[in-house]
Amino acid sequence: MFYYRIKFQLANEKKAKEIALDEHREKFNAAEEYFNSAGANARTYKKIIRQSITPSYVEIIFECASQITNPTMCFRNYSKYLIETFDLGDWITASGNFLKGIESKELSENEVLENEGMQSGEAEEISDIEMVKEILDLCFANSVENAEEKKKRRRTICKMKLLLREYQA
Repeated sequence: MFYYRIKFQLANEKKAKEIALDEHREKFNAAEEYFNSAGANARTYKKIIRQSITPSYVEIIFECASQITNPTMCFRNYSKYLIETFDLGDWITASGNFLKGIESKELSENEVLENEGMQSGEAEEISDIEMVKEILDLCFANSVENAEEKKKRRRTICKMKLLLREYQA
């Protein structure tokens, strides 16, 4: 999985000064649900992991099944959904732009976990036998997982890696 952090602001600078985006949180939350629903069924899986809305920008951390060169382009339908569903056509620039990417960065899995509040040293205590059971379950799991199960599985693997590093030190 590949992870990205993007910050968007309104492309229309005049409207960006007038409109506090956090006052429209429910609209952006609906767009997040739409994006995740569409991303789960897309050719390349995509899902917003975290969305933060401030008065001046929207910060999004999302995961994608394959690496992409321009992560902001993944959000064209997100913008289109906001414009069409909530009639935000007056927020668009004369050239038709709605959101403008002001920052875009690929993140490592550890950075994503840290953003979710799990710091490197926070691996929970696990006995040796539990560790072996988890490893076997992870290695031999043949079931189709949903996004939450994949996330839990990645966290468990990360915890095991952290424990192994501590043990080797």
